[in-house]
Amino acid sequence: MICMRCTSAEDIFYSDSGVSGWRDAGYFLTAFLVVTGFALPLALARSEVIVPAAGIMSVCGGVLVYGTIVTYAHFFSTGGDDSIY
Repeated sequence: MICMRCTSAEDIFYSDSGVSGWRDAGYFLTAFLVVTGFALPLALARSEVIVPAAGIMSVCGGVLVYGTIVTYAHFFSTGGDDSIY
């Protein structure tokens, strides 16, 4: 979300196809954090490095945090036609 707001059409990494390099880097970093937030605790619990209950609680905490971020972004995003008149 941060990288999406920071990019514009005048970006130096803006390509002809309309894809911004900063936005792609933000998507990659977000995907990396989300995958490791869910997969790493489960993999550690599966290999018995941590207790399975700790892996489950970690995943539940991640769902709570990511859900809060997505909900906040959904309700407070600026839409195109939000006039009350």
